[in-house]
Amino acid sequence: MWLLATLVNFIFFLQVATAKKGVPDKTNLINKVERVSLYSCYVGLRKLPWQYTLANRFSDYTCEYTPAFESFVYCIYQNNQENGNSTKILEKSFEQVRRFCDIPSVLNKTDSDFYDALNNGTKYMQTQITSGANITYPVQLDTKKRKQYYRAYYGYYYNYDSGNYFGGYICAYFFGILLLAGAFRLVRYTPLQKVLFKQKLVNYIRGYLILPTLGKKHADPFSYLKVITGYLPTRFETLVVTGYLIMHTVFMSCNYIYDPLNVIFKSHAIQVSRFVADRSGVLSFAHFPLIVLFAGRNNFLEMISGLHYTSFIVFHKWLGRVMFLDAVIHSAAYTNYTLLYQTYKRSKTRTYWKFGVAATILAAGLMLTSVAAFRRHYYETFLFMHIVLGALFFYACWQHVMTISGIEWVYAAIAIWVVDRLVRIVRLCFLGFPKAQITLIGEDLIRVTVPKSAKFWKAKPGQYVFLSFLHPLCFWQSHPFTVMDSCSKEDELVIIFKEKKGVTRVLKKYLARNNGKASMRVAVEGPYGHSSPVQRFDNVLLLTGGSGWPGPIAHAINLGKSSAASGKSNVQLVAAVKGFDTLEAYMPELTVLKNLNVDLHLYNTKPPSPIRVTVASTDKTEEPGEKTSSVEEGWEQASSSDQSIPDLEFATVHQGRPDVEQVINACVKQPGKTAIVSCGPPAFVDAIRNKTAEAVIKNPSSVIEYFEEYQVW
Repeated sequence: MWLLATLVNFIFFLQVATAKKGVPDKTNLINKVERVSLYSCYVGLRKLPWQYTLANRFSDYTCEYTPAFESFVYCIYQNNQENGNSTKILEKSFEQVRRFCDIPSVLNKTDSDFYDALNNGTKYMQTQITSGANITYPVQLDTKKRKQYYRAYYGYYYNYDSGNYFGGYICAYFFGILLLAGAFRLVRYTPLQKVLFKQKLVNYIRGYLILPTLGKKHADPFSYLKVITGYLPTRFETLVVTGYLIMHTVFMSCNYIYDPLNVIFKSHAIQVSRFVADRSGVLSFAHFPLIVLFAGRNNFLEMISGLHYTSFIVFHKWLGRVMFLDAVIHSAAYTNYTLLYQTYKRSKTRTYWKFGVAATILAAGLMLTSVAAFRRHYYETFLFMHIVLGALFFYACWQHVMTISGIEWVYAAIAIWVVDRLVRIVRLCFLGFPKAQITLIGEDLIRVTVPKSAKFWKAKPGQYVFLSFLHPLCFWQSHPFTVMDSCSKEDELVIIFKEKKGVTRVLKKYLARNNGKASMRVAVEGPYGHSSPVQRFDNVLLLTGGSGWPGPIAHAINLGKSSAASGKSNVQLVAAVKGFDTLEAYMPELTVLKNLNVDLHLYNTKPPSPIRVTVASTDKTEEPGEKTSSVEEGWEQASSSDQSIPDLEFATVHQGRPDVEQVINACVKQPGKTAIVSCGPPAFVDAIRNKTAEAVIKNPSSVIEYFEEYQVW
C-alpha cells in the first residue's frame, strides 16, 4: 500500500515541480509601502479620462501612455516622500511597477529611465484637469483622494498579510511548545533533575495537567452508542490543542482594518466578506507545513521534544480539522463576496475558482474518510484514500493559488514530504530485503526473526519498525511493530506480535498452511521512536502485558546486564499473561533473565480451569459414560502458584490481574529516583498512567517519571 501511495504522491508532486506555468513573483508577506503606493496610485489614475486608445482590451494606459505613466511615477514618488522613505524604497517601487505592468516597454526601463519620467512629469505636471476634455498631459492626483486610496489599500494588504503573520505565529506556537518539552526532557540528563522533579509545584503540574488521561481513557478508545468512537488526548495534549484553538479563534476574529469610505469596495459588507475570505484562506494554507511534518515518520520535532508519534498524530488531526474549517469559511465568504460584488458568474469560470472548489471537496473527503470508526475497521482503505486524496488536495491547492499568492506554504509542505520520503528510503536500505524466519506460536502469536548487520543497525528497547512482508497477498502493506535485538545472536532482530486483522491474519493463515513456519523476505524501515532512559534511575518498574512484551523485556535484559548487575538499580518486571502458554513466544528472552538481577513477576489473568476432586476405587481416569463412586464430589480451583513453569522457576507467579496502584506505590517508596515504563493492553496502560500521576501527587518530594511505550494512532 505504501509503495502505491508513494508513487501516486510522487507523480503529483513531480508535476507540481516541473510545471511550465510560472510561479508568482512574490507572496504578499509584508504590507510594503511600495506595493500599497503602487496600487493606490494605479486605481486613482486609472479612473481619469486619458486621451489614449487601447491597443487591445488587455492593455493598460497607466503603463503604455506616457502622460499617464509619468503621473503614475510621480504619484508613487509623492507617497514615498510623505512616508519619509529612502531613495532605496523608491527604487523598489520602480521594480514593483516593472513587474506590475509586465510589458517590454516598462520591463526594459532602468532606474534612470524612471527618474527621467519623474523629472519630465514634474516639469509638465498639471494640478487641474480641463473639464470635458481627455487628458494629454501628466496630472497630479488630488491629494485627499490619493491619501484615501493609500489608506484603503494599506488596510487591504494589512488584512491579507495578517493571515500570513498569524500562520507563522501558529507554527511558532507549536515549535515553542515542543522545544520547551525538549528542554524539559534534557533536564533528565543533568543534576537539575533531582532539584526540579522534587518541587511540589512541578509535581502538582505533572500530576494534574501533564501525565493523566483527559478522562479515564487515552490508549483505550472511547465509544458512544457503538457509532461514535475515537481516542481522547492526554491532558497535556489537550492543553496544547486548546491553546492552539484559542489562538486560531483570536486570529480569525480580530485585527481587521476596514475603510469607512469604501474606496476599494462598494460597501462595508463586501469588505467584511473579502477580508474574512482572505484571512481564512491564508490561515488554511499556513497549516500545510505542520500537517505534513507531524504526520511524517522522520519528524525532527519528535526527536527534539521526546514526545511520541501518538502526540503528533493528535496535533495532526486537529490541525487538519481546523484547516478544513478555514477552507469552508474561505469558500463561503468568497462566494458571498462575488455575489455582493455581482461577479459570481464571471468568477466561477476562472481556474482558481474551479480548483478552489475541488480542493474544498477533496478536503471534505479527507475528513469523512478519517472518521475513527472508518479508520479502525477499514485501515488499509483509509490509508490509501488518505494519501491519494491528500496528493490531489495538494495539487488542487497549488493550482488554486498559482496566479494569486500563498504558494510558499504549499512548497514548504512539499519540501517536508520529499525529505521525509527520502529519509524513509535510506532507512529502508539499511537492511535491504532480508529473508526472515517466521513462526506461529500457540494460537495467535507470531515471532519474526530477521538477520541484520550488527555493525550498522541496532534497535534500542522500546523502538519500533515498519514491517512489510514481501508476499503477493500483502507486500504493499507496512505496519508498525515493536522490535528488539536478539538476546542470543548479535546479527538478528526479533519482532513478536499478536494476530489481529489485515496482514497479521493473512500471515497467520499462511503459516497455518505451512506447519507454523515459513521463510519470507521482508522490508524493515526503522528503527523509530525513543528509548526510555531507564538506566539513569535507581528503581525501574516495567509493566507489560498482551503483545507489549518486547520493549519491557529488552529493557529488563539491558538493565540486568548493566546497572542492575552492578547494584546501581533495582529492576522489577511485572507481566500480565492470559495463560502461561503465551510465554512460549518470549522464552528465549525470559530465560536470559534467570541469571540477571531482575525481579520477575508473572500474573496469570486467565481464569483457572476447574478440576474435579474425586475419591475413586481405582486410579483410572473416569471415562465418558462411566460413573465413579466417590465419597465427595465437587469443584476446586487449582492455584497457579502451585503450577510448575519449566525454566521459569525464578519467577514469582500470581493468579489474577496485578494491582497496579499497589505495585506502583511499593516501587516509589524505595529510595532514589523511580522510572515507571508501561506497554500493554490499552486499558492496562491507561490505568498505569493515571496511577503514576496519583503517585507523583502523593509523593511530591520524590523523583518519579513515567514512560509510555505503547503507541496508537
